[in-house]
Amino acid sequence: MLLTLARRDEVAGMRWSELSADLGTWTIPGSRMKRGQAHVVALPEAARDALRAVKRIKGQDLVFSTTGKTPVSGFTRAKAALDKAAKVTDWRLHDIRRTGVSALAGMGFNPVVADLLLAHKPASLSTVARVYQRHDYAAERAAALKVWAEHVARCAARKEDSPENVADLAAHRAARGAASFQIPGVRGR
Repeated sequence: MLLTLARRDEVAGMRWSELSADLGTWTIPGSRMKRGQAHVVALPEAARDALRAVKRIKGQDLVFSTTGKTPVSGFTRAKAALDKAAKVTDWRLHDIRRTGVSALAGMGFNPVVADLLLAHKPASLSTVARVYQRHDYAAERAAALKVWAEHVARCAARKEDSPENVADLAAHRAARGAASFQIPGVRGR
């Protein structure tokens, strides 16, 4: 979930048949998507590594399952364990999606790319533009998830009490000012 920014139930119901042979892409069928349209996720290397570590049960298509027949569940208990380990309780699993695209926006990624990563209709496009705009932003979405996964890895590598693990948002905003910055190879804001 953290590395793909997909919804909890989309990840829980992931099937081996939805993954490409090299684990580079995950195609979620429309029948499992909120809007009813298939969604292709370019998996960053960290997600591919995580999938390689999952023991595949012969004859079972579900990636994450305790029975082999139903998707993994028990999210309330898992979240409670995360809350205890992180010493933070005022959040929901769905907040991961918001945090991810908010961070990507702060890194200079186009809001259209962020919306498409979440399988949303791009809010920044007018109704007419949504009809005419057919570019899928696949390369841009892949680049965004790669940068996001690298960001997650950097955060995970930090020590809990390390000073670099705490950001002074006021100082960050003041230093950044009104200027935006570009990530090499990424177009847009």
